Amino acid sequence: MSSNARVVSIRGSVMNIPLSSMVAAAIVAAPVVAVLISTHSQEAALVVVAAEAFCACLMIVPTFWLAVVLVVLIPFHALISGLLGGFESSARQVFAIWKDVLLLIGIFRVVLNNPNRRRIIEANCWILFWGGLLVLTYCVAFLRAPSIPAVFSIALETRFIGVMLFFMFLRLDEKRTATLLHLMLWSIGLLAMYGLIQYVWDYERLLPLISNRTGLSADGHRRLYSYSLNALEPAYASVIAILILFSGAARHGRRVALWWIAILVPCLLLTYTRAAYLGLLAGIAALCIIDRTQLRRIAVPSIVALSLICGILLFGGPSAPRSGLGQRLQSIVSQNDESSLAHKDRMRTAVSVISTNPFGIGLGKYGNIDARFAGEKEAQYTENWVLQVAIGAGVIAAFAFVGVTATIVWSLLRRQCGESHKAALVAAAVSVFTAMTIAGVMVTIWDFLIPAVYAWALVGMAMATCGVRERGQPVSLTR
Repeated sequence: MSSNARVVSIRGSVMNIPLSSMVAAAIVAAPVVAVLISTHSQEAALVVVAAEAFCACLMIVPTFWLAVVLVVLIPFHALISGLLGGFESSARQVFAIWKDVLLLIGIFRVVLNNPNRRRIIEANCWILFWGGLLVLTYCVAFLRAPSIPAVFSIALETRFIGVMLFFMFLRLDEKRTATLLHLMLWSIGLLAMYGLIQYVWDYERLLPLISNRTGLSADGHRRLYSYSLNALEPAYASVIAILILFSGAARHGRRVALWWIAILVPCLLLTYTRAAYLGLLAGIAALCIIDRTQLRRIAVPSIVALSLICGILLFGGPSAPRSGLGQRLQSIVSQNDESSLAHKDRMRTAVSVISTNPFGIGLGKYGNIDARFAGEKEAQYTENWVLQVAIGAGVIAAFAFVGVTATIVWSLLRRQCGESHKAALVAAAVSVFTAMTIAGVMVTIWDFLIPAVYAWALVGMAMATCGVRERGQPVSLTR
């Protein structure tokens, strides 16, 4: 059967798009824009045109560039959203969905155009099963109690599954993988560099863009927040960057890695985020266990980092009070400070609510989404990601999330990598995912964009990189 339809073809991981479909989309959009203009809503018309142009670009440009856009823009998302206005701003609401639209179109394209999709599906069938079950439980919870907050909740709390799928089926070679890792490091590095400058000289400039400033104080001391507009994103981003450097996945020399460490460690410390501190220790431990050849690479930066910590504790000035960092580190052990007690109380309350409502109370009624719609003073928090899943979508959803986490760790540990760059990527994915999972015990980690995108992107890339070893073969991460 023949067809006379013209096709637009773009090289490099690209799908063929019939020209007639593009023309039809333009014809459909034209009257919509005309109606909006006739009703004196020129701003809405511009939004429609911009949204259509964005979607058209997502369908045409090479899929690798979709990954580049996602990695580069994620750290700037909060800043751009804040500049577009408050939560009531229509421009802000339209912009907020760019990442979800990119992931939906990107997943469709990479799955459709990957010739190895059957092999990838077979190698990761259990991960896909648990991930699919998690999304299904969220859909059921939404159908039980549909609402606008529930829409935001289902997008926020299942986004990491979309990120993993996109990068799992994205066709990457060694060069493109290295490019994405370098972009992650530079994106986080810029966040850290500006955060340090801002902390010392320009702390007040971006405060008007922050809707909730209560999180910018820890035991009476201000916290570094950078243009992410909260203290937690720079903390977890720094942990991810440090572990990528330690793993050697970015293929930086020791001298370059030390320069990065000198920027990232102060950024991490000045956020006063204890979950990030513990997550980093867990990630380093995981990296040492699975790849002992990196002990020397880890030892030198670790000594430098410990020296920086001791220097801050002993010689810290007004911008980094000696008692501030000391109290935060001490509270990790004592657990009797006000913040730790509040965390425990919130967790106990969440467990009580779950025991009363094993199928969940409904999406968007707890956590950050609740704070957005009900107000910060009325919002309640679980302080734990598994509890967050259970309280919104039910115990089955929490069980599915635990299943996803366990199968990811098990699958990564079974990777058989014969090339050094692939082994380093797997090591980075294991250490970062371990660090974020440990942090998730103390905070709803996957609510934050940088961890949700960067950590699960590393997992997805590692899943598609190496084959799974057969039973009886030793674990090999050849360098």
